[in-house]
Amino acid sequence: MSLDRRGFLGGSDIGPLIGQSPYKDAFGLYLEKRGEIEPPEEETKVQRRGRILEPAIGQMYAAEHNRVLLPGETFAVDEPWQRAQVDAIEHYTDGVIDVRVPVEIKSASEFARGKWGPSGTDEAPTAYCAQLHWQMAAMRAPFGRIVALLGADDLRVYTIDRDWAIDAFLQEQARAFWQRVLDGNAPEPNFQHPSIAETLSRLFQNPKAAEILQATPQLTAWRDVMVEAGEQEKRYQGIKDGAKAHLLHAMGNAAIINFGEQMFERKVINRAGYTVAPTTYVAGTLKKSTVAGALPALLTNEVAA
Repeated sequence: MSLDRRGFLGGSDIGPLIGQSPYKDAFGLYLEKRGEIEPPEEETKVQRRGRILEPAIGQMYAAEHNRVLLPGETFAVDEPWQRAQVDAIEHYTDGVIDVRVPVEIKSASEFARGKWGPSGTDEAPTAYCAQLHWQMAAMRAPFGRIVALLGADDLRVYTIDRDWAIDAFLQEQARAFWQRVLDGNAPEPNFQHPSIAETLSRLFQNPKAAEILQATPQLTAWRDVMVEAGEQEKRYQGIKDGAKAHLLHAMGNAAIINFGEQMFERKVINRAGYTVAPTTYVAGTLKKSTVAGALPALLTNEVAA
């Protein structure tokens, strides 16, 4: 049974809260804390990979760097609604200091390498650094580690020193956000965030067929943006496909075009058939009005199964 996270803010909530998470914005986090939407019931591929690999990555770090890792714990921060769940704890001693510090364990695909700096630096993604700062504050630790396995065998270690100014900033942002949760004062949605469509699908699951919203000038402007963006997408997809065709034609039977720093590779892919599991989602479709004298264009919500 998964942990009910509605009653507190944990380390993984800090990235979305400050607008630095690619998986969720502050609006989606707010809705989950208020219980207005339920968190996804099933693990994503990324979450499942992380859960399975976490113990092994910790063991790799301990063995390769001669470290002593202890099991993770949950710590209180300053308020009852503040918690920090730590993946693992490193017992660090160098003859001068003897401390326990948090270790945040991550895994990422080969394609995410560009988001991570060199091992031995503090150049980890901002959301994870914020999460680790939250943990350091809870443990009163002078520093912490982010241990990340990129791809199959690229183990990187980032040491992040505790920064009191960052601690204060995160506390301020967390208190302001939690007050919003208590007051029912939602933050503005980030309409550019990758998760916004999925968040809105979970929020508005039962469209009312008889309810029609009269378009305002602002909504009309957004309709025009959507239509123009769709036309631009089609246009540039055609350009992309044409350029790709030029390359494939020039290749003949060659497998690769070598561009020096890059290469264009052609492969024959045999994809097995599959069955799509039943699902329910909310779609926004622009249609012509079917009623004389009705709105010139109607943005209707359809539930597709």
